[in-house]
Amino acid sequence: ITGLKGRETQAVVMRGPSGCGKSALVEKTFRSIFDADCGTKGWFVMGKFDQYSGRNDPFSAVVAAITNLIELIEYNGLLHLYRDDVREAIRGNETSFACIFPNLSSITDQLYDYASLRPPSSIVFHQFISTFRALLSALSRREYPLVLFLDDLQWMDDATLQLLEAMIEPNDPSLSTRHLLIVGAIRSDDPWTPIVLNRLNEGLTRE
Repeated sequence: ITGLKGRETQAVVMRGPSGCGKSALVEKTFRSIFDADCGTKGWFVMGKFDQYSGRNDPFSAVVAAITNLIELIEYNGLLHLYRDDVREAIRGNETSFACIFPNLSSITDQLYDYASLRPPSSIVFHQFISTFRALLSALSRREYPLVLFLDDLQWMDDATLQLLEAMIEPNDPSLSTRHLLIVGAIRSDDPWTPIVLNRLNEGLTRE
């Protein structure tokens, strides 16, 4: 984990049959690392793609994980550390992201006119991806590196895959996200797995 500090986004994918304990292993490992008694600062959050709605609910697993992260930051009294960076990250798209993350206002300390919130579909897609990437970057700090665990990647939507590409292989190297480890788990016995792994290999393993 200390190796994440100052480094660009790292990604690891675990593959195995359903029920073999992939998720439990990841969760137990990182929760123990970030346990208060260990003295290692950082965050571990997770999101799970759903078999029936995962591909029709863009970013669902990431949204669940980041919503939980905001709750953890607030619970630990650290909102002030993130406020300026988060405000800057979502500048120009505040209302759309407040629609996705209702608890985002706890970090930004700003009130939003929820009656006029625009759904994400009203934003140009590449702009949305860029802002989402910037938000994740703002939430990944050197003193508090972030481990983002995405479970059941075989049901991942295309929008999330494009977000992962933007995080790991940004078009502009200056936009690289640091202090972030993305861990994915995928079932080896699911018919969608070869398709998803092929997309991951094409999009995330460039030379």
